[in-house]
Amino acid sequence: MLRLNEYFKKGLKKILLRSIFVFLIILGVVWLVQAGPSEVVVSKIESFSESNYRFCQPKYNAHLENEYLRVSFDTNSLQFIVIDKRNNAQWKSVLEDEDAELNQTWNSFFNTPFIVELYDSTGNIKRTYSTRDAKISIKKRSSNMFTASIVFENIGASFDVSYELIKDSLRLKVDNINEGKYRLMGLYLYPYLGGSHEVVNGSFILADGVGAKIDLSKKTVATAPFKARLYGQDIGFREVLPYSYFKNVKDPENYSLPLYGILYATDLQNSENIVNKHVSGLLTVIEEGDMYAEINAFKSGIVTDHNWITARFVLRDLHKKLLNKAGEGMTIPQEELNTKKFTVRYFFVPNTNEFSLVQRFVEEYSKKSDPTDGYTFKFDVLMAEAKKSTFGYSLVKMTSQEQFVKIKSVLRESIPESLFVLVGYTEGGLSLSSPKHLPLEKRIFGRALQPLEDYFYMNYILSPKESKSLNKINIALNRLEQLMEYEGKYVLSPRFVKSFVIKEKREFAKVGIKKFALGSVGNLAFSTQDMTREEVVTGLTTALRIFDKPIVYGFNWYVISLAGALSNISLTNSGYEIEDEVLPIVPYVLRQFLPIFSVPLNLSSDYNRALLACIEYGIFPSFYLTWESSEKLVDTNSKDLVSTKFEDWLPKILTAKEMYERAQLFINSRLVFREQISQDVFLNTYDNGTKVLFNYSDSPFNFNNKIVKPVSFAVIQAR
Repeated sequence: MLRLNEYFKKGLKKILLRSIFVFLIILGVVWLVQAGPSEVVVSKIESFSESNYRFCQPKYNAHLENEYLRVSFDTNSLQFIVIDKRNNAQWKSVLEDEDAELNQTWNSFFNTPFIVELYDSTGNIKRTYSTRDAKISIKKRSSNMFTASIVFENIGASFDVSYELIKDSLRLKVDNINEGKYRLMGLYLYPYLGGSHEVVNGSFILADGVGAKIDLSKKTVATAPFKARLYGQDIGFREVLPYSYFKNVKDPENYSLPLYGILYATDLQNSENIVNKHVSGLLTVIEEGDMYAEINAFKSGIVTDHNWITARFVLRDLHKKLLNKAGEGMTIPQEELNTKKFTVRYFFVPNTNEFSLVQRFVEEYSKKSDPTDGYTFKFDVLMAEAKKSTFGYSLVKMTSQEQFVKIKSVLRESIPESLFVLVGYTEGGLSLSSPKHLPLEKRIFGRALQPLEDYFYMNYILSPKESKSLNKINIALNRLEQLMEYEGKYVLSPRFVKSFVIKEKREFAKVGIKKFALGSVGNLAFSTQDMTREEVVTGLTTALRIFDKPIVYGFNWYVISLAGALSNISLTNSGYEIEDEVLPIVPYVLRQFLPIFSVPLNLSSDYNRALLACIEYGIFPSFYLTWESSEKLVDTNSKDLVSTKFEDWLPKILTAKEMYERAQLFINSRLVFREQISQDVFLNTYDNGTKVLFNYSDSPFNFNNKIVKPVSFAVIQAR
């Protein structure tokens, strides 16, 4: 009987253990089925209550002064006015007199040096104004600089700001940004500096794509302002959708340089006492914190009757927090601040125009300068692609090594200094490469390799989804904890790239490859789940410096110290309604630092206009070539390469070479003045005295009895 009881107890114990085990399995299955991203815990935030409206008229009681400028401050509000001693032009930092046509919100905005944006309990972004809500105290002071402390007691936020007068400029540095009970979202500083009222004789200068001009002397039909994040939107905060509703909508051009400009003539800011009638300019350069700067420009007629342009600093980005696998979620601010400091420098430039204004940027920041004398062409040559087949992928041969040698021999005979970049040389073809670019495809190169003296294209930022060498653990995660994608490709983890490039550089050396072209580096700045945008960009550019003077694709300013040349320079801007014309200030700046190449001209929708723009802007041309017809690419990821056959494009390449020969009189000179004399017709003056007429229209143009053919140029006055 005792043994029976023991047996019964053991059996019961086994059943109990099995039941617990089964129960745990069921719980695990239920958890896996219902699992989504972790539960969102949102801390309770007080509702923000605004103080009463107050307009502050400046009472200037302190000064910074040198031989160029006199800056007068109101130390109670930090409002200031700059007098340019060279031409008596005045630059007011705020709206000094209340505008009866504006509501209290806009009067406060234009009257305030510092506007802080915060996230309150309603899920909305509210603003607090330094003239109304901040306590300001001067900490240090000398003849050319002073430092102040700004405390917003109503929200518990604070920061320090310093002002330093340096020659013809005023440097403003914000540091030690701290927050209290509210999460800070953004910060404007002096949004009305250089602002004006209604239609005036002036313009705003933007580094949008190739560059853009907002003409303040014309009324606008635009209903939206210009807003652009420096170096493009941060895709680390963008949700990755299983399909895109807007896949056919073109992304805007990147805002590539950390600057913007303001120009006014005669009636500068509607002042009644202008002594000098020349144009005065204000160039704003974001020296530090540019990764988190957003340029805002409003023209009279959009929201208010005032023109103003400023940099807004994005202290936090908003992103979606997914609650389940169905994609439902809520929009929340990121946890950490993007940055706790930034620096802006204002240059005051008399007797200037669009190009001499940005020339001040070149003079101040030209630590590296390696421009090319003469001219050169760049040819990207596709060797092979991959096409999906019944049993995986098959190779699509586009250019063998022998055929490439023939292409190179013919082109070098006419254009000796031309550069060649090999694309799709990896085993399996282009779409199966990245992050691993070796070994070479033997069906293209054969076993007996010839000397490999040309550039080899690699992409350590984006990887095709078909890539055989791609491991999902090496794909970056965004702030939504999704695998990051851009234009249908995966974004590689920066941490992985930093370690991988060292190994692959050694492998390239073993096969004699010494010249490199880096894809996507110069046009894609992003954050990841655990790295800020600045950390990613700094980490990648530092890691990629092991490649000596590579050709970098993309032209954001942060790659200028990495590159030996820049490629895929845009020939247009984003085309927003508020932008009145294309203004090529970006190539004007970049070409003084290093050689720059266009997007492939043979892939342009209007080849002749694109070629003419290259010549006018001082950009060297690029072509994307194959030996075989591009019809073979129809069923591959390179189906957008609609016309690339070398035999078809050789005559046009030789004609382009002849046009560049004719442009030798001015191609290496700096543009001094660009005047539009008719629709699509421009007269350029260069610093060597040459005058050139560019006719982009479809009709001949008669200029001083000289006929200029359609979509062509003519030298009007030689040096």
